[in-house]
Amino acid sequence: MNALNILYRKVISLGCGHCHTMQHLSWTCTCPIQPKVFAAFQAFGAKNAASSLLIIHPRVLNQKGEFAHLWDYNLVVRCGRRSSRLCRRHGPSSLRPQKVLEFGCNCCCCSLAAPNGGSTAKLTRPLPELSCGLKQQVVILWFKNDLRVDDHPGLITASNSDILLPLFIFDPAVFKGWANNLLESLVDAVLNLRLSLQSLGSDLLVEEGASKDILLKLAKEVGATDIITEEEVDQGRIELISSVYKSLSNLSVKGKPVEVTQYRLSLYETEGLGALTESYKDFQKLKTHVALPMAPPTFLPPFPEGVHRGNVPSLNELVTVSKRLQAESPWAESLGRHPASILLEGELRLAENSANSELWGLKGVFTWRANYLSASPFDESQKRRKKLSDKVHKEEEWVLRGGEIETLNALHSYLKFLEAAVTDDSVKLYRAVWMTESRPGTSFRELFGTSLALGMLSWRRVYQVALEYQRARSGGFLSLLSSTCFTIAAAIAEAQSNQWHRLLALKSREEAKNKGWHSRTWIWRGFFIQYTAHGEQGQAVVLVHGFGAFWEHFRQNIKELAKMQKRVWAISLLGFGKSEKPNVLYTELLWAELVRDFIMDVVQEPVSLAGNSIGGYIVALVAGLWPSLVRSLILLNPAGRVIPEYASCKYLKPTKNSGVAWIGSRFLLLYLQTQCRDTLKKCYPINSSRADDWLLREVLRASYDPGAIAVLESLFYLRAPLPLNFFLDRYDAKVLVIQGAKDPLQNSLQKANMLKAYCKNVSVALVNSGHCPHDEIPEEVNGIIYNWLATV
Repeated sequence: MNALNILYRKVISLGCGHCHTMQHLSWTCTCPIQPKVFAAFQAFGAKNAASSLLIIHPRVLNQKGEFAHLWDYNLVVRCGRRSSRLCRRHGPSSLRPQKVLEFGCNCCCCSLAAPNGGSTAKLTRPLPELSCGLKQQVVILWFKNDLRVDDHPGLITASNSDILLPLFIFDPAVFKGWANNLLESLVDAVLNLRLSLQSLGSDLLVEEGASKDILLKLAKEVGATDIITEEEVDQGRIELISSVYKSLSNLSVKGKPVEVTQYRLSLYETEGLGALTESYKDFQKLKTHVALPMAPPTFLPPFPEGVHRGNVPSLNELVTVSKRLQAESPWAESLGRHPASILLEGELRLAENSANSELWGLKGVFTWRANYLSASPFDESQKRRKKLSDKVHKEEEWVLRGGEIETLNALHSYLKFLEAAVTDDSVKLYRAVWMTESRPGTSFRELFGTSLALGMLSWRRVYQVALEYQRARSGGFLSLLSSTCFTIAAAIAEAQSNQWHRLLALKSREEAKNKGWHSRTWIWRGFFIQYTAHGEQGQAVVLVHGFGAFWEHFRQNIKELAKMQKRVWAISLLGFGKSEKPNVLYTELLWAELVRDFIMDVVQEPVSLAGNSIGGYIVALVAGLWPSLVRSLILLNPAGRVIPEYASCKYLKPTKNSGVAWIGSRFLLLYLQTQCRDTLKKCYPINSSRADDWLLREVLRASYDPGAIAVLESLFYLRAPLPLNFFLDRYDAKVLVIQGAKDPLQNSLQKANMLKAYCKNVSVALVNSGHCPHDEIPEEVNGIIYNWLATV
């Protein structure tokens, strides 16, 4: 059989008789292909005008009569009577009028033109051959935290396959430890994703179990040639995909290995990470284009025959599995992720009710602390917030439920906050906005954080919709003088910040690898947190930096401690370094909960915890509230007061977040940026060379990141926290304090003496250094820490 007959017979086999009108197709080609091939095809179309062709995959010949190129066409012919989608099983399904897809040849500009000048969308990726001498491409589209059909590049790519298997896996290793409300949102999102895919002519396969095992089984079962999934930033998800790669490494389908392709979704159109700068200030100068969101495909390839679609588990089933996995942990009692505020209030009430407690005088502190933790910085709105809260509890409380359509509708209502509410849902949403607006713009992540974390909305769609509303409010123009609503500003700012820090996480991973480091990212409550890990065996040690620093500040400690047979982690706190800097209310309790969750989720065992400056205060707070997580405590020039009779102390609530904080934080930022070198030198009085250009550059780089100003604003509305010894008294294990004697920020000798006199189980090592002894005299400090850990 010659090549011409193969082409002719394959076209006949794909004809469909459900539609009785066919428009004439015109072919154009400029490469040297035998004309009789196209003549035969056009003749077939003329003789069979009663048929419509759905898919055409012709092989073409070069001038020597050899198979040369594979052309791939995914064609929907517009009919005279109606527009319909013809499936490959000869079954029509009515849809709105479709676009004609135009594919080009890899070697030239050959194309199948749209009839009568119809609209086209050009795709250029060649597909594998079909059966009957050619091969079919079976693609598995693996959904993870991208539970939508809108703005989904993976779905667009997979829609050009011959057979598509959309898949979601309820992997217990992924959702272990999730809160019930997040699990409930996950169930809603998966159910709605299934409905969306069904409306496009496909379906969603739902499986439960280990991802690598399920994907290996399915690839064998359906003969998948490709697996498409989203590129991950979170280290746990990266390791999950690596395990999938490993499980599929020995699998061959139709003589070829199964390929796992990861798509990257970014707000910014960057050519690659190699040319990307790590400075947001320099990045803005490049004026990088913002990518537009992609519309969902209008139809999808057929779902594989004989594959059972599975059932979405109920919330109760997921909660049961999650609790069972938690109970298997040897320290399960520490996995209760209660807010620090609740635990602290419990500690204070316990002291208040104890007749013999030395804290009997702290009754006022309990009340002030509880008020502080629950109150908004806007004092004048407190009464109205309480009234609204009481009213909301009496009525049905607004909760964002459903999938991407409901979430997108809620986003539109949120952005129109200043307009009149026209529905009951929008009224409830506006009440929720008011209740969660603890500071300007914080309501956005409070209300949409879960939806964004599960991928029911893409950041590109959020940015585009917000920008459209902004243009509408400013008469179609965007300028510095444009009128805006705080909800629109919050959505745009959060999109820019999140997407920049996502790119930064990817870039940092590559840059650190070239320098011999392991830069990793952990997604905590939807935020990107950067950290590093070194060492394969020994005690687990976690290092926490001070204000304005980052995990790299332990540059001379991490690898040296790892060489001393320790496993070392160092983390950049939320709002610092290359971690994300969202618009949230930054408090010592927020950072303490971050460190707590890092120990439980990433390290997954009790640790020796070390912190410098405010990091020292934070790790002391963690040890005091969750002592089972901390084997020993190391404080390096810790922040916080030491008060002998702290029973009379009162924890004052934050001051009013007024224009003073807004203006003051910006002046402070400008001052720190201009005086950064001198400030660093003062903190290194013994070895000023350690305050080098690299450290200066990294501190300044972080200060220009989007959202950095929110951290400085916290300095203006937060009051002095409870004393350092309040938390040390609640920790029974050993505590080491390494105090730099020449610290310019505190009276080192007095601090050391008071810690020894008024705190139990505390040992003090006084060293000749400034505020950052671990970086100024790293060799000496490493030796002290190593000897200390040997006694634990």
